[in-house]
Amino acid sequence: MINSEKLLVINNKTTAVKTYIADTHSKRFLGLMGKKSFENKALLLSPCSSIHTFFMRFNIDVIFLDSQNKIIKIANNIPPWRILLPVIRAKSVLELSTQTARRLTLKTGDEISFN
Repeated sequence: MINSEKLLVINNKTTAVKTYIADTHSKRFLGLMGKKSFENKALLLSPCSSIHTFFMRFNIDVIFLDSQNKIIKIANNIPPWRILLPVIRAKSVLELSTQTARRLTLKTGDEISFN
C-alpha cells in the first residue's frame, strides 16, 4: 500500500477516513489494483482527471476534484473493469469504498483537504 496516510477533511470537518496519497506515476498506476478490500479508506490520485477500475475486486465511489480540491463530479458505485473518461477541470481523483460518498453526504462544491 501507499505509505503517506492522512485523514480526510470535508468542509473543515475531519472524518475517520484514512486517505493514502498516490502522487507518483507508479503509485497512481498501481492504485487499488489487486487489493481485496478498502473499507473506511480513500486513495487520492494526483495529478489525475480520469481513472479505470481494471483488475479491481470491488466497487468504488469516485470523486473528481478541481485545483482548489472542490468536488466537481461524483460517480457512485463504479464496478471493476470500467473506464471513467477525463473530467474537465479535474486535477485529482479521490477513490473511496462504495457507499462512502453517500455516508459522508458528499456533494458537488464541497471542499476536501487532508490532515
